[in-house]
Amino acid sequence: MFHQLERHYLQESERRLFTMARPTAEELILISKFRTRLNDLALSEEQRSDMQLVRWIRAREHSLDQAENMFRK
Repeated sequence: MFHQLERHYLQESERRLFTMARPTAEELILISKFRTRLNDLALSEEQRSDMQLVRWIRAREHSLDQAENMFRK
C-alpha cells in the first residue's frame, strides 16, 4: 500500500512539474506569426501545435527572430 501511495505522489508531482501554462493572449498572437514564419518547413501537426511553438517563443523571451533562428538550427 505504501509503495502505491508513494508512486501516486511521485507521478502527481512529475505531472505538475511538466505541465506548462496555457499561452496568454499575447502569446497566441506570437504563435500565429511564428507559425507563418515556419510555413516553408514540413512540420508535423504536433510540431505546429500551439503548445510546441510557444515553448520556442518562451525560450527566447518572446523574440520571434531568436525563436526562429533557434528552431531552424
